[in-house]
Amino acid sequence: QAISPLIGEWVAHWIGFPAFITATAVACIAALGPTLPLAALLNETRFGPQTVAVTDADGRHPLYWPLLIYAGFIGSLFGAMLTFVPVMFLQAGADNVGPFFIGCSGAAVFVRIFFGGWGDRGDRDRIMAASGALAIFTVALTAALGFHIAEAGPHRLLMVLIGSMFGFGVGFFYPVANARFIELGPDALRGKYMSYYSTTYATGITTASFVYGYVVEWAGYGWMFAVASALASMALGLWILRFSRSRRARISAPA
Repeated sequence: QAISPLIGEWVAHWIGFPAFITATAVACIAALGPTLPLAALLNETRFGPQTVAVTDADGRHPLYWPLLIYAGFIGSLFGAMLTFVPVMFLQAGADNVGPFFIGCSGAAVFVRIFFGGWGDRGDRDRIMAASGALAIFTVALTAALGFHIAEAGPHRLLMVLIGSMFGFGVGFFYPVANARFIELGPDALRGKYMSYYSTTYATGITTASFVYGYVVEWAGYGWMFAVASALASMALGLWILRFSRSRRARISAPA
């Protein structure tokens, strides 16, 4: 996911976009083949034969919905940045947008390789808040750039800087939030909770690409990124409020 945008632009120009997209689709379908029997084998090994349907326990963790809302809006930032930043720079006169993907992909891979253990050793709630805040700040910075893109021009350094900052933010956020959401449910429903999380994040990406396109047409790139960062900021505020309240309630609860 991180590397393909980096090399995709050059490959698409080399073999043509129709061939590139077709090859990508064929590769995805081919990967599905060995995945299905492997998933069934691992599921039986982990939980045993599923002869009785597993149902959700009554009630949900108080952080269930705040985390999903937060993840969805961070996903919307991911969709907005990867969809519209390249177009914005191309319209400003850039020859290619490779530097943006180099920064974003490189930072995301770097974080996951060298700092992946932070989510296991540290405070996941606060890591999610800090990494999401970095992603939101980067989008707000991109909004400021969008208002003055004609004067700023398609500088490669700007593309690398924005991509790197955003890559660090989402590189930390996605796996840590995924692990945190799984913690909220019972072990027997880990697969379902992972599906809920990834579906919500992906829905945010897809919705942003569709909805924010109309905002760009109506008000321009600056206002689109400003709206995206403002909405995500509200989701971040909700997350901080709810996990802080949950901790205070746990501390004050009788032993």
